[in-house]
Amino acid sequence: MLYLLIPPDTLMCCDTPRAREADPTSLRWTGSGRCATDDMIRVALRYGTPCSGGIMVDAIMVEDLDWATTLGRSIEQRNCDRALARSASDGRIEAAVPGWARRSDRADARIESAVSLVMDELDARAAQELRAPADPDLLEVWARSGGRVPPAI
Repeated sequence: MLYLLIPPDTLMCCDTPRAREADPTSLRWTGSGRCATDDMIRVALRYGTPCSGGIMVDAIMVEDLDWATTLGRSIEQRNCDRALARSASDGRIEAAVPGWARRSDRADARIESAVSLVMDELDARAAQELRAPADPDLLEVWARSGGRVPPAI
């Protein structure tokens, strides 16, 4: 899949592999249903391909950096759902299965620890990708098209 970032923050997609080999004018672009974030723009300014109207980039380059955010949202939702489920049980499970709450708390702590390690690894990987310098030609194309350059480029 390819993404086309069009200033100021439009994110189009196309189900075609290999950005560098594709002719952007011949592709069928559709709306992605979301806006380009600063990190997406930062990735495009490092690894994208300039084209009329914006910058084309392999979606995998963008999605790799978005995993931590997506995972974080999923964890927050899981924690919220879990808390609601536990409060709704109102102690009935603990009464039926003594020790359930303690075992559940220990399992939650192990899960949270494992998730924290994964999140740290994803954040480190994203930071590594964003340490690469932005391509001056892509910066020029983006700015000339009216694109806003995010901070910390």
